Amino acid sequence: MGYQALYRRWRPQRFGEVVGQEHVVRTLKNALLSGRLAHAYLFCGPRGTGKTSTAKILAKALNCREREEAEPCNRCPNCRGITAGTSLDVVEIDAASHRGIDEVRELREKMRFSPVEAGYRVYIIDEVHMLTTEAFNALLKTLEEPPAHVLFVLATTEPHRVPLTILSRCQRFDFRPLTAAEIAGRLREVAAQAGVELEEGALLLIARAAGGSLRDALALLDQAAAYGNMVVTAEHVHRILGTVEEEAVREAVRALVEGRADALLSQVAALAEEGKDLRLFAAGLVAHLRDLLVERVCGGAGTGGVTLHKDQLLRALTILNRAEQEMKWATQPRIVLEVALVEATMVREVPSLYEVARRLEMLEERLKGGGSLPGKGNGQPPAPAGHRAEGGGGAALVPPDGRLLEEIRQRWPQILDLVRARSVPVYSYLVRSRPHEVRGGTLVLAFGPDDDMLKNRLAEPLHRQVVEEVLEAVMPGRWEVRTAVVEGLVPEEPEEEEEELDASSAIRLFGGEELI
Repeated sequence: MGYQALYRRWRPQRFGEVVGQEHVVRTLKNALLSGRLAHAYLFCGPRGTGKTSTAKILAKALNCREREEAEPCNRCPNCRGITAGTSLDVVEIDAASHRGIDEVRELREKMRFSPVEAGYRVYIIDEVHMLTTEAFNALLKTLEEPPAHVLFVLATTEPHRVPLTILSRCQRFDFRPLTAAEIAGRLREVAAQAGVELEEGALLLIARAAGGSLRDALALLDQAAAYGNMVVTAEHVHRILGTVEEEAVREAVRALVEGRADALLSQVAALAEEGKDLRLFAAGLVAHLRDLLVERVCGGAGTGGVTLHKDQLLRALTILNRAEQEMKWATQPRIVLEVALVEATMVREVPSLYEVARRLEMLEERLKGGGSLPGKGNGQPPAPAGHRAEGGGGAALVPPDGRLLEEIRQRWPQILDLVRARSVPVYSYLVRSRPHEVRGGTLVLAFGPDDDMLKNRLAEPLHRQVVEEVLEAVMPGRWEVRTAVVEGLVPEEPEEEEEELDASSAIRLFGGEELI
């Protein structure tokens, strides 16, 4: 017999060998021991998580002549026939290529006959969601009143495409994606038994790249073993996947933190010359920044010398995550990545939102009270009635809600312009709204009954964040945005004419100090 791929050679043959699906294995074993088997099962989950393998193990356990409690013996003729795929009593059907009503009718005719060698006839229908509507209707009658000797196992990666009438007649099991640790553990066992010398760094790379699929991990290990002549290193895996080494990602993050856009663009050019997948490089950056953010928020042991504030990390992560998604569909993904990297280097120059709000609020109160600007004298701003804004180096007084609402309405054209500069889509939603109410740092934006869809779009976290950041740069204190539908509201078209800014407005919008 010729060479057999690792994922086929090391396919689980007993329930105890199924990785990461303990909830499924335990239930099936208990059902076998108690004799309380359903007549139809639905196995759902991502590819490579063990659905078909578990179905075949169940078929062996049902028909094994020397079963060891719930485990098949894998020695008797029935077990060997099912493992080899030669048993007449276990039928595997690929619904992707046998999806019509004629195939299901033929199945119904054959299932009337008793098993040839075993006690049960088991039908495993893979990718069952690919069946046509007519085929599902024909299968439904069979699932309602199957013969006592027939058991169905339906497997699918898309359970939402299976009709509810079918779902309600099956006992459903959801197979979860495997963790990198679970995949790594199984790869160690396979490599040791297959005689593959597997470097630890390569093992972790394969486990992460598999995306929860053990079959994909074994296929990648097989490919890497062939590439390295039974020796698998991290460099081999990077070459096969087109990914970059971890040090290159760390180097890019250091350049990002230091604001060296030229170094980042040079690195992208070098990776493109080497034929690396730039989207995978972007994904690596996103994953690394995510780890840094989690460490910073949760107080981890270290952040690799990265000095970005968590707000700045969050903004850089948002920019690069968006770029990674856009690169999927872009005709020139390299340009998308380069623009995102340049934009991300600019966030280090942006102070914390708390500090911006506090500084602008102090400037505003000093100007309104006739006092001097910071650095120009020792005058103190008046203390207006109102609540205190959180954050910053102290507690800053914020005017009452009524005053704030009126000021937001006066500044609304400026706010719209700033939002449009940040995001045209968000501007298109915001322009249909009106400032309706202020409640303790929360701005309620009102939409008309005909703009309910736009209200929902603006309420999405990333869209709302754009408006909140603009508000925090223009108005004192921290802000949260909420949306509501107000009956009878008719949105006005924004005025196109430019508004002149006085010194106070310019300082609040752009920062700085008045020198003269």
